[in-house]
Amino acid sequence: MTSEKTTKMKKAVASTRRRKPEASAGDVEWTDVDGDRRFVQTPEARQASLRKPAAVNLEKSSSIIGLSSIDDYHLHVLQNPHQLHIVRFSAPWCQVCRTTNVAWERMASRIKRTSSAVQFLSVVVDGDGDVKALRDMLQINKVPMGVVHCPAEGVFGARIDMHRTNLSALKKNLERYLTLTRDEDGLQSGMLLDGLRKRKRERL
Repeated sequence: MTSEKTTKMKKAVASTRRRKPEASAGDVEWTDVDGDRRFVQTPEARQASLRKPAAVNLEKSSSIIGLSSIDDYHLHVLQNPHQLHIVRFSAPWCQVCRTTNVAWERMASRIKRTSSAVQFLSVVVDGDGDVKALRDMLQINKVPMGVVHCPAEGVFGARIDMHRTNLSALKKNLERYLTLTRDEDGLQSGMLLDGLRKRKRERL
């Protein structure tokens, strides 16, 4: 190889290295609720992502059923008393809802791949009408809020905060619930809600 070609190759490599973006001190690093994905974003990109709508993509996430009325709740939840139902209430303007949407969808997808005993449902709270009637019936006055309903385990419409810490704890509880062998007395119903902590939520 001639010295001229060697010089050109060195210049090309140096140019590529100069163009490679470097993480700055202001970049934001975070992991998802499962702890198995790592992201690095600039502050500008982070703010732009937080402004995106909070609606869960139900078309791509067939593991989650969308509810929009009391009739839907009766059909999918109350008429299936032997299933465990997890209902999540969110709103487009809620920052916590936006930042936990992907974690919620991934949890539902993973759990549904291994068991049909759990049903995941979502309610987008925005405006009045049928959704407001459902929200009022279940006494949902803050978001993100979850409702756990499983009559077979003695859980009747228990409300829980659905922030990131609780999503992580709920995922672990569901996996434990689905893998433990039931004895003659059944599983302790409180296990589904173990370790779920409360904190302030946004008002509707």
